[in-house]
Amino acid sequence: MHCAGCASSVQRACGSVVGVQSAQVNFATATARVELASGVALDWAIRQSIEAAILQAGFGVVADSPMPEASTAGSHHDHRAHELGTTIRALRARVAVAALLGVPEFVLGMSHGSVWPESMRHGPWPGWIECALTTPIVLWCGWPIARLGVGALVHGRANMHTLVTIGVWTAYIASLVSLVWPTALGTSGVDGHAPLFFEGAAIITAFVLLGRLLEARALLHTGDAVRELASLMPTTATIVRGGVERTVPVETVAVGDIVALRPGERVPVDGVVVDGAAALDESSLTGEPLPRDVVDGDRLRSGGVVRGGALRMKATATGAGSTLAGILAAVRDAQGSRAPVERLVDRVAAWFTPAVLVISIASAIGWWIARPGEPAIALVTFVTVLVIACPCALGLATPTAVSVGVGRAARAGVLFRGADVFERARSITTLVVDKTGTLTIGRPDIAAIVMLPGPARCTELQLLAMAAAVEHRSEHPLARAVMRAAQARGVAVGPVSSFRSHEGGGVEGVVDGQRVIVGNARFLDTQGTRIDPSAVTTPANASLLWVAIDGHATAVLAATDTIRPDAAATMSSLRRLGVEVVMATGDATGPAADVARTLGIGRVYAEATPARKRAIVQELQEGGQRVAFVGDGVNDAPAIAQADLAMAIGEGTDAARAGAGVVLVRDGISAAADAMVVARRTLTTIHANLWWAFAYNAACLPLAAGLSVTLFGSPLPPIVAGGAMALSSVSVVVNSLRLARVHLPGEASTSNR
Repeated sequence: MHCAGCASSVQRACGSVVGVQSAQVNFATATARVELASGVALDWAIRQSIEAAILQAGFGVVADSPMPEASTAGSHHDHRAHELGTTIRALRARVAVAALLGVPEFVLGMSHGSVWPESMRHGPWPGWIECALTTPIVLWCGWPIARLGVGALVHGRANMHTLVTIGVWTAYIASLVSLVWPTALGTSGVDGHAPLFFEGAAIITAFVLLGRLLEARALLHTGDAVRELASLMPTTATIVRGGVERTVPVETVAVGDIVALRPGERVPVDGVVVDGAAALDESSLTGEPLPRDVVDGDRLRSGGVVRGGALRMKATATGAGSTLAGILAAVRDAQGSRAPVERLVDRVAAWFTPAVLVISIASAIGWWIARPGEPAIALVTFVTVLVIACPCALGLATPTAVSVGVGRAARAGVLFRGADVFERARSITTLVVDKTGTLTIGRPDIAAIVMLPGPARCTELQLLAMAAAVEHRSEHPLARAVMRAAQARGVAVGPVSSFRSHEGGGVEGVVDGQRVIVGNARFLDTQGTRIDPSAVTTPANASLLWVAIDGHATAVLAATDTIRPDAAATMSSLRRLGVEVVMATGDATGPAADVARTLGIGRVYAEATPARKRAIVQELQEGGQRVAFVGDGVNDAPAIAQADLAMAIGEGTDAARAGAGVVLVRDGISAAADAMVVARRTLTTIHANLWWAFAYNAACLPLAAGLSVTLFGSPLPPIVAGGAMALSSVSVVVNSLRLARVHLPGEASTSNR
């Protein structure tokens, strides 16, 4: 595909296949997304039908797996890069020849014979020399343009190359006619010579080729982020089987395999540390510059780099199920999606090329009638209108910005699931967040264990062992704090039966024949266990976990967490964006109020269950707010479903599971702020691109059609039209590439720690 018209043709071809409900084609990424009608299976027959329709429309197909394995997750972008690289090399040779022959032709043509010796000025030789210089440019250098233009007509459509081909060949053939029949087009007004347009045909061809070269080079960079992510995946892994280490291809690693990691090696699959300690650098995945310490029991994500230690991990997710493969798939899908604003571009592209053909013919006829003695004016306006119109700029305006914006966000640990998310994110006025893991570090530690008065049922260590047994199956940060406390004290964690988890409340199970409940005060009250918080002295602003054994309140575990270092700066950034932050947490009122007071959060909802969080979001929406919700994608499912925009904290593979529009691979509220900034800047870039594309055509088409004759006494030169057309496409892509250098407040705050 080479312009928006091409993309529209492919889209119509896909949509015409029986069983296809809708089709979306992305010009910048050269991808087609096809949605099948209900009840239609994605089998070999339907794929063949879709590919046949695309081939019949005059385009080629590179099939790609819908769920790529980790080793091939970047395959589409690799192919796209190879394709663009081949195009760039071919265009360089043609541009070089066009420049070598076109520059002297331009000088000869624009000088109107003044550079020739007096004896040669009045003969036919100057014109034939210009013809000799121009012919290789038109026939060889411009062959790809002519082939695409004629090919489009053969398949019943017209595109940018059709317009350029008609314009260039009209100028070239008219010049040949003037050479053979000097009076056919009148005189040029310069020494009575017949008008020649060889320089126009030559320079237009050169400018179009140069524009395509610059455009291809710029498009090559729109996929840099994905290729960088794909390069993070190792091709081999060291597994331990029977006590022997073996190096195997990464795609052969299976869940449950033990993988050995040495300093400097990248983590090939997701897993859990079973032996060793090290620092893990995940900056390439999350944008977080500081490595995190990992020990036994900690989770590892594929793509991280082991620093300062050696590890052994048990593989828990491989291939397409790993974090890095999930990130690559999410980014690729988002880059291939289409923003709602592209519906306008589709409507314009559908009539744009036919409209240009009509305008060019009408302007030529009008000037032929208005100035019958100067047919050259009619010819020049006809050629100039065809050349100056540029549907490419319209087709590139949105997808290039989306592609670069998605890639920029991915490098910061933010995954957008589709181009429509940018528009939703820009309109957000209120951000509802949890406390633990978002505003705080999310690694609370048990600061105190307070045994409650009453009959002694167990010792402190025995109680910790029972609490750890029921919390072992929970992923809540406070549950992990209990597990760490048990591990630090050397407490053995026994088995649990009849385990149940109560969202927003706690957990329960049977340990050594005793029913153990661990949760917040409200949850224990619903289970028939009465507690008296005023009778207990715990560390200030600690989160409390109450433990009941056989229905009797036995102890309270006090956990303390630390506010994230980047939270205060991020709050300031969100306020500058006009976004209010509301805290909705299941934690107790004391710790929640303390964090809110420190960070300047005005509205706090403590001890909120998942259902209550959904109600909070709904209340804010009813008050006229556009609400984004940051949650973990599991317990917060009701609020995520209710919010105008859901941001799930998790890994790349959580994207589909959470149903969120944005997945924050990097923990903390700073990632949410970065998502807002990228969304707003991307939308601004899209609107600027579209404004430029529309304004360019709105200003240039009237000038080319004859306004230039009225204002300046002569038609707009075709050379100017060719240069302006090339500039329009390149400027749109270059403007989109500026998104790759957008400053993100979250990255700045984490790098300053």
